[in-house]
Amino acid sequence: MLPGMDCVEAIICPLCGEGLTEEGNSLVCPARHTFDISRSGYVNLLPSTRKLPETVGDSAEMLAARAQFLDAGYFDSLIDHLRGPAHHPGSGYVVDVGSGTGHYLAALGDGSACRFGIDISKTAARMGATRHKDITFLVADVHRGIPLASEGAGLLLDIFSPRNPAEFARVLHPEGTAVVVIPAPDHLAELIERFDLLQVQDDKEDIVLRAFEGHLSPRDREHITFEMTLTGDALRDLVGMGPSARHPSEDRTRALDEASAVTCTASFVVLSFGRARS
Repeated sequence: MLPGMDCVEAIICPLCGEGLTEEGNSLVCPARHTFDISRSGYVNLLPSTRKLPETVGDSAEMLAARAQFLDAGYFDSLIDHLRGPAHHPGSGYVVDVGSGTGHYLAALGDGSACRFGIDISKTAARMGATRHKDITFLVADVHRGIPLASEGAGLLLDIFSPRNPAEFARVLHPEGTAVVVIPAPDHLAELIERFDLLQVQDDKEDIVLRAFEGHLSPRDREHITFEMTLTGDALRDLVGMGPSARHPSEDRTRALDEASAVTCTASFVVLSFGRARS
């Protein structure tokens, strides 16, 4: 059984767009497209005929590193800043696109609303469903669509995750807010050369804003920075949870093992979007 029977009404079939209902251990649409509810409590809504490349989504190792780093509280300052723009007005459900293990959704989502975590990784959904029993985790590809009802999201979160502005606009409630968090160009600047990490594009914010044109209107922007002092496992977890982890090297591993305490800058841009106001 999924968390909150009423929340199932917001889930739609990724194949035909019709609503799903819970029948036993499955979700079923009127056309009898059937999706099993896993033992952990998540639902895989990816078409069974579609095989994803192994590089899609975070690996189990990246997810474990992220969970350990976030659980240790290093990004709590970001979460505190997000409580304003991510205020949920009470209308509709809350959805986190690219939710991973659900850390941000659990911290920011209003517990009184239906909460959905969507990720393309089955491992992320399984970990999230195990950690947060009151959140419904769905495996889906945001680039192909969000399997949730139109105009139903009072709050949509997208934190360092893939974006689909057209789908964000479709699911967002007329009074809802979409909160998009991206790394700023100076994010982890002290670590990039030292540990050979991928650098954030200088024009990343402009690219995101252009992508949303014609779909949702920008409402607010905030630049958040804070310092972190990391040692040992925390430093390895930070590097291990990011995109550079997909390109391991012996030199980086050696440098991380040899590093003592390192102070670095966390730097984020928080963009809030909503429907255009007439």
